[in-house]
Amino acid sequence: MVNDPLDALRLGLGLLAWSIALQSLEDWQLARSVLACRVATWPVLGSDLAVRSARWYALLKMVYAPGRARVWIGLRFGCALLLLGQAAWQPLRLADCKVVLALWFLQLLTQVRWRGAFNGGSDLMTLSMLNSLLFGLCLGQLWAFSPGDGTVAPGISLPPATPGAAWTYLPERAALWLICIHMLTSYFVAGAVKLLQPEWRSGEALIHFLDASVHGPLSAGNWLRIPRIAALIAWSFMVWEVFMPFGLLHPKLALMGCGLAAVFHLLVFVYLGLNRFFWTWLAGFPAIIFAAAELAALRAVRG
Repeated sequence: MVNDPLDALRLGLGLLAWSIALQSLEDWQLARSVLACRVATWPVLGSDLAVRSARWYALLKMVYAPGRARVWIGLRFGCALLLLGQAAWQPLRLADCKVVLALWFLQLLTQVRWRGAFNGGSDLMTLSMLNSLLFGLCLGQLWAFSPGDGTVAPGISLPPATPGAAWTYLPERAALWLICIHMLTSYFVAGAVKLLQPEWRSGEALIHFLDASVHGPLSAGNWLRIPRIAALIAWSFMVWEVFMPFGLLHPKLALMGCGLAAVFHLLVFVYLGLNRFFWTWLAGFPAIIFAAAELAALRAVRG
């Protein structure tokens, strides 16, 4: 159940590892075409760094050489499979998932290669999740190597992880909460920005995006071109995105919100071909549901 931090972490890690593995396979296929394209070569993308830091530029030029691209893509794929295997085998503590550090480094290496992101928000959300997991991993290591009294520095101590204590599995809880915050913030900001734009409120922006579908532009008589229907669909998505943080009020609301989110990302996948968004955001749903369940449990104890 996702109301247990280890179960939620295990499910989230498995989904994130699967997402990264799929991303790596796509990058492997694109290595010879996109990575070798003249405008996408490191001498072009990293030209500003050549002026600012010649040493870093020369080092990264060796790393990002076309012949070496599949090396670090392959390493990323292997680390993702290793994490997927760990998550499938047994419940995990973050202190035992040191492969997260390797995935974080390789994800950062990938995004530096593209000077930000290759696949937009999916790459950035992947890094945000890995940042959260890395924070939990570091917290877990700090806890593991602290003395028996929990002291890690003068004046700083960690409470003992006694069974039933509120801070049990604190590193895992911290990582899940950070992922939850990143996820809910992404939905809220996306919805709020759309609400401020008249093109989205009228439904025109939705029609524009659907005309760029992988299946080709909408036909002249398509029902999605009807202004009222387009506006209704657009408003449905915007309202859901803005109210997504309210899912923390109850686990059932969180589950319902995540279900709607899965449908939304699936539709984006089907119509726009953005498959990475579906798998990346799906990996964060266990954290949202866990956070809602934890808040509900806290209210029950205090009530």
